[in-house]
Amino acid sequence: MLKSIISFSILFVALTLAAPVAQAQEACDFSATGTSAPNQTPWRYRKATGQEVREARKQDKELVDYLFGERAEAVLKMTRLDRQFAGPTSRFMVPELPKGVTDWTPMPRCYAPAQHLPKYILVSIKDQFIGAYEYGQLVFSHPIASGKLGKPTPTGDFKVMKKDPNHKSSLYQKPDGTPCPMPWGLQFRSDCWFHAGNLSGIKASHGCVRQRAHDAKRLYDWATVGIQAKIVRHL
Repeated sequence: MLKSIISFSILFVALTLAAPVAQAQEACDFSATGTSAPNQTPWRYRKATGQEVREARKQDKELVDYLFGERAEAVLKMTRLDRQFAGPTSRFMVPELPKGVTDWTPMPRCYAPAQHLPKYILVSIKDQFIGAYEYGQLVFSHPIASGKLGKPTPTGDFKVMKKDPNHKSSLYQKPDGTPCPMPWGLQFRSDCWFHAGNLSGIKASHGCVRQRAHDAKRLYDWATVGIQAKIVRHL
């Protein structure tokens, strides 16, 4: 009887430890074709009318929430925009999502090259988006701002070399002469980091990968030193 209990306990622990892999494999069928294809979602432009701007202020609501309700975050993601920049003059990109769906991402839900890795970061420069994968399955994604003209973000295969929640730039300074803050930093090259910064809908960094503050913290908390990161021009 004791031997049976011990054997069952060992089997239970083994199955529990293997669960993340099994779940990912069940969710992503890597034997199927197209598992690494990006998500294609129709979208349209939308600008607020003067009446809508006045009504949002009257109701003391942020304009993006007044216009799009529960899909506001999806709209901000597609527009690659911080809430602080979402105002009356914004030209929002609105994804046409199926009924009941409130999230949006251009990143592939399943990424075959990462199927054997517990954690993996994939960045698409064309889409201005980053995806976090566990055993090839997308666990979360969000918009970025990559390097601007003349200072492009490098492409290729990298690894997270270092984590620094309060990193400050050694190359760039604010107008007052103090180093530019780069919070929630993940170093992937000697001069390039994933870090928090402003997103205004355009490529704007000096080669780093900027993210909204809450997105950068989520990636920072999830990532570990040594995990692989791949940056591609397009998916």
